[in-house]
Amino acid sequence: MKLLGFITALAALASAVPQPVQRSSGVPSSDGLSKRATLCGPQEYLETFWFLVKNGISEAASDDGSQCTTVVGQFASLLRWSTSFTWSGASSRPRSFSRADRWRFQVTALFEYHSLATNWKWSYTGSDVKATVLFGITGGGNGAPLPGSSCRTATPDWSLQVWLGKYGDVAPASTTGSPISIANIGSHTFDVYKATKSSLATYTFVANTTVTDYRGDAIDFVRWLVANEGYTNSTCVLSFSAGTEIFEGTDATFNTAQLSAEQFVRPVAEPVPPIATTRTTTYVPTPMPTPTCVPKWGQCGGIGFVPDGHDESRDWTSAVGDNSGRCS
Repeated sequence: MKLLGFITALAALASAVPQPVQRSSGVPSSDGLSKRATLCGPQEYLETFWFLVKNGISEAASDDGSQCTTVVGQFASLLRWSTSFTWSGASSRPRSFSRADRWRFQVTALFEYHSLATNWKWSYTGSDVKATVLFGITGGGNGAPLPGSSCRTATPDWSLQVWLGKYGDVAPASTTGSPISIANIGSHTFDVYKATKSSLATYTFVANTTVTDYRGDAIDFVRWLVANEGYTNSTCVLSFSAGTEIFEGTDATFNTAQLSAEQFVRPVAEPVPPIATTRTTTYVPTPMPTPTCVPKWGQCGGIGFVPDGHDESRDWTSAVGDNSGRCS
């Protein structure tokens, strides 16, 4: 049984134009309930600071069920959401791929990565559930150059899925039907399957036991491809998504208590400007005025005195570097 929903969704991630129902321009407050939104349309999504959460019902899904996704909110880098559904009748293709696509994602080559720190705690309830829980990464190396990056925009030529859980009779995409290898990554063991469709190679890492609280470096799976499948450290990482592919189930709920995927990359070296040799510039610093009041926010660095007309009720982060030295 081949799973094409994930591949299709990830390949279209950069060009898809979903229908917005609500937008959030920044990190929601600690009051997550004030940011709650429910998505029931096939292509409805919610934008948080780090993720696009999508209900993701397939166009091929019939009218023999329903599904809604509720976004509780984002707390710092951690996202909370859930998907409730009933899909009746057997299906060999997924009815939906409810997921969180990581956006504000820096496309960069593998050799520039320090880590892609991933933290995902989830659970499943319901009866007759046939589904997978996975995160996935796509990559490629051809296309137009990206400014400030060693990478290029590209159509993926490889994708990988990491199955942390599977329910019911679900099998990964595979050319032979058997694993090509066994991978020990982090503290978990995975059977690795491979399939090729056109020019896209798909690798599926199936955990030997269900992992409902995953904490690790997702880039280690890309490094495994380099070590075992002939890719190079110049391969570019294009996207990251996490969610559940749903085939069927009754009164079922997939719940994500927390999800984060934080990139840590080494900056691309900028060209060093030539050293001026034809003239000399002398800089004389302007003396700082002597303050006559008690400094504010000194623990944040800098001088931080309060200028005339300053509103002390503003967020303290905006006061860092406010070092005019003019006091009331």
